Amino acid sequence: MLSRIVPFCWGELQALLQYQYDRIDFIDEPVDVGFACPLDLHCTYTRDQLLVALDFLKPATVREGVKWLPEKQLDVFFVTLNKADKDYSPTTMYKDYSINESLFHWQSQSTTAENSATGQRYIHHRAKGSRVLLFVREFKADARFGGAGAYTYLCPVQPAHQEGQAEGGRLHHAGGRVCSSP
Repeated sequence: MLSRIVPFCWGELQALLQYQYDRIDFIDEPVDVGFACPLDLHCTYTRDQLLVALDFLKPATVREGVKWLPEKQLDVFFVTLNKADKDYSPTTMYKDYSINESLFHWQSQSTTAENSATGQRYIHHRAKGSRVLLFVREFKADARFGGAGAYTYLCPVQPAHQEGQAEGGRLHHAGGRVCSSP
């Protein structure tokens, strides 16, 4: 046993572990997304990590901020809050932001009209049996994660209110409830 091998370090190790334990300010928790999934609420993942965790094994093929996974009946939203003009075209400078602790304003892609199949899936996702997961990052780049910014899993969302065809056909999910039950 370790306590017999190095008795003079045992007390110090216990004190260090207790010190770290006392400073835990966050404990991750799993979220039921309808299938076995290793992603935990409020944890941070690279885009590739979270797509592979959702059983999408070609993450390098995803370039847009939304990925539909039909076999999982799952829309995955990738949101960057602070967008720089040099990194985004005018048509992708979406106005996405937190309204408060439980509401998030999200704009669909500029090509998604309310009457399109995708628009209807977003609006009627519950009736159609699909789910929406929201992953958010502050900036596109972050040196801590090899250049690309990592996303925080905010949780399944319930689009609650659409403002329709405003601003080039984008749907505005102005009442998208964050962390509601799927």
